[in-house]
Amino acid sequence: MYDDENRATDAACRELLDHVLQDERAWMSDLAPGGVPSPGLAALIDRGSPEFSGRPLRVRWLGLLGEVLWDVFSDNHDVVGPDGELYDLGSFRGSADFIADVVNDRLPDDLRAGPSRSERGWGVRGVGAFVYLDFYMGTLGADKGRVRPFYVRVFERLRERGCDWRYASPSLGAVRLTPTDSDDDPATYDPLAALAEAATQSEKNAAFEKLSRDFAEANAEAFETSVRDPPPVVRSYMEVFGGRPRYVRR
Repeated sequence: MYDDENRATDAACRELLDHVLQDERAWMSDLAPGGVPSPGLAALIDRGSPEFSGRPLRVRWLGLLGEVLWDVFSDNHDVVGPDGELYDLGSFRGSADFIADVVNDRLPDDLRAGPSRSERGWGVRGVGAFVYLDFYMGTLGADKGRVRPFYVRVFERLRERGCDWRYASPSLGAVRLTPTDSDDDPATYDPLAALAEAATQSEKNAAFEKLSRDFAEANAEAFETSVRDPPPVVRSYMEVFGGRPRYVRR
């Protein structure tokens, strides 16, 4: 039984992430013998900017693992413990920053940041350190077929701890930005201008409602598509757990 109100502590979330990353150094050695990445690994860790692809192998490897963690633990999905506790790392940005802290602790001393995320603030990079921008949106743009073995490894670790996972299909939403009310001065009040403003606002409201309907239809279609043709992360879950995850709508 799931209990969304029962959120795991930050310490418990970190401990689970550390468990997922257990033995990752040995796995890196298998995929990059002698420090030379296999072609499949190179396609994933060197897909970023030239600045990033020039960083040490250890940094690029951990960067990929952080992106994979974001794909599973964030992106509107849920990791749920055996007692219903929710391993919620925060918002898209907050979860990326949480993961950055965990991954930074695995960097060698000469590349590790000094301040923690609570001390350095958003997006402030230490020497060689990861920040939330490195993991925000996960493996977006990567060949998901190449990412699947990494998803499988994460789900295997979660299964070891008796955890489950809930999948949320991609969704879009419209945000209405409403201007604050101004103090109308009766001396300068213009009824014609007020009528024109009201007509303009009515048109904006109609456009907003149409956009909201369009998004709702697109979200419903994306949900049905993910059921008919599960994405790689769902297929990886199925490979480990032997069945589909619970699908949730956001």
